[in-house]
Amino acid sequence: MKLKNLPSIIEKNNFNEKGLVIVEQGFLVPVYVGSQQGFSSAEKNYLENNFYPELKKRGVLPLCPFTACAEYLNLSELNDNTNLKEYTEFWERFNEIIGPVNYEILMPHSKFMIAIFDGGHACDDGLSAEVSYYASNFGSVIGIRSDFRLSENIAAPINPAIRYFLDKGPYKGKLFTGTTAYEDALNEIEKLANEIKNY
Repeated sequence: MKLKNLPSIIEKNNFNEKGLVIVEQGFLVPVYVGSQQGFSSAEKNYLENNFYPELKKRGVLPLCPFTACAEYLNLSELNDNTNLKEYTEFWERFNEIIGPVNYEILMPHSKFMIAIFDGGHACDDGLSAEVSYYASNFGSVIGIRSDFRLSENIAAPINPAIRYFLDKGPYKGKLFTGTTAYEDALNEIEKLANEIKNY
């Protein structure tokens, strides 16, 4: 599918030759944020109103796939009167948008990825694909899992196949778990962003 225009987060920002976003105070490091919470309005609100502003304070511009993909769809089309055919057609359009927006535009513009594994006892298939694709093609992934429940493997906080792309394989990512996962990850994210800006 060929998109008529770029997501606004890309189109409205100026990138320098290093791929950093030029702002009045200097630069922001663009970072892809994958999450399995984006389909929940409460969790999406938390990301947009709390986590993303905190990232910006730490020198990071979050590239959110949920927000970017929503620009190409009219969510008001879905309501209590939507019939099955219309509902199916809407999600077929959504399915066509994910590849070009996430994998062909947002990820190549990102300097690293943040993967939020909260929202269930296991990592969902979409986030699994994003993590493995990003680590294999673009760079490191910072994983966050504050949920105390274990994955299907009793000895692992997340599936070991996914963890391989974080801190167990050759990809130089990191996984933060436990009650201080977000705070610890944000400190690492700020450090990494500063290293990229000063490189």
